[in-house]
Amino acid sequence: MEEKDINEFIEIQQKPVFFYIIYSVALVLAGIIIIFLGPVFIGKDHADTLKTVTTLGGGFISALSSFPIKEILNRKEKIQTVRKLSSMLQKNTSNTFVSSTQDVQSINARINEELWKFIFKPLTA
Repeated sequence: MEEKDINEFIEIQQKPVFFYIIYSVALVLAGIIIIFLGPVFIGKDHADTLKTVTTLGGGFISALSSFPIKEILNRKEKIQTVRKLSSMLQKNTSNTFVSSTQDVQSINARINEELWKFIFKPLTA
């Protein structure tokens, strides 16, 4: 497996994390803005409308509870694992302590196999 493939996999895993965070921040900010600016635009005379607007703002803030923390942690764990395997592959290639080039090739093949299994396992499951 080439470094380009590994970097591409990491990038693919990082994009959704970024969008999850942006989405959650936008929802919370919308809720806070609605809660604080609702009384300014509606006025304190309309209690029922103010209650509805406050509830709506609270709904946006509580949408944070649907934040997919498990998904983000799984993606970050995958990224760390792939980086570790890639690092092992690079270190093994330059390792002078291994007795023969056949041993190096054998170890590299095994690490490559594990990388492929790890990356493509979700696709075949």
